[in-house]
Amino acid sequence: MEKRVSVDKIIKDFYLIKLNEFPNAFIERPSINRAGLLLGGNFKRETLTKNIVGWGTNESEFLLSLSEEKRKKALKTVIGALPPLLLLSIGFSANLYQEVLQIAEKYKVQVVKSQEHLSTLIANIGSYLTEYFAKTVSVHGCAVLVNGVGVMIIGPSGAGKSEAVLELIQEGHTFVTDDTVVISRLGNRFIGKPATITQDFLEVRGIGLIDIRHTYGSSMIRAKLDIDLVLELVPDNENIIFDRLGKWDLEYNILDGAIQKIQIPVKQGRTISSLVVAAVNAYLVRKDGLDPLQKIQERILKENE
Repeated sequence: MEKRVSVDKIIKDFYLIKLNEFPNAFIERPSINRAGLLLGGNFKRETLTKNIVGWGTNESEFLLSLSEEKRKKALKTVIGALPPLLLLSIGFSANLYQEVLQIAEKYKVQVVKSQEHLSTLIANIGSYLTEYFAKTVSVHGCAVLVNGVGVMIIGPSGAGKSEAVLELIQEGHTFVTDDTVVISRLGNRFIGKPATITQDFLEVRGIGLIDIRHTYGSSMIRAKLDIDLVLELVPDNENIIFDRLGKWDLEYNILDGAIQKIQIPVKQGRTISSLVVAAVNAYLVRKDGLDPLQKIQERILKENE
């Protein structure tokens, strides 16, 4: 079944005001169609049956410039294509509401208004829909915000991912998800969210499920984050040879893109959360253009002069 989002959810989440009342419909495409060309009849009917249509100041002025007969014909052209939602911004003239609602009543199309400008609505609702309809993939791992950096921690079961995240939460870092990270890609951004079933919960061996929201407070939770860095926990028995100076050219490939990755060897007695924070801080230093290895080499050269 293809993804879709209910009109009622959009109305609720973006504080839109209903001007009429019809059974809930569904949006199936990630865009808001501005109605300039649509009012002239330049569109494919099927494109409107799945998209929000938005009208603002320009559309209002165009409609008011028409004769009553031509205006009603233009309105019927768009509304008769049965868009799931007709969105009127603050710039749309209230003098046209009655005509719009009469035709919307005939075709049973939900009409709402907003106190925002259409450009703002397109940016906010459009961004939400783009993210919602983006291709996603689920990864076995945890996600946490550490010093402003979105981190996904991966590794085999029993490597200590959840325990590390619990320690990070207790140190004041922000929890996003445990066990499963649902990732979508928007351009060069990789967005990580929790799976619906496990949202807010962290599972720790020997303790069981911990409700982070009620145990540590809502301020310790985020609904999503940009994944900037992937940390892979590698058990000591994996026979991987680690460079003492670290490897900063590793990548985690996903959704036809890549995220920088650092491997952390896990040994008994090591505090993983401290290593996570150290890796994040090292990442931030390098992001600022500072390379510790280069500094060492520069010092060696000076010593040899």
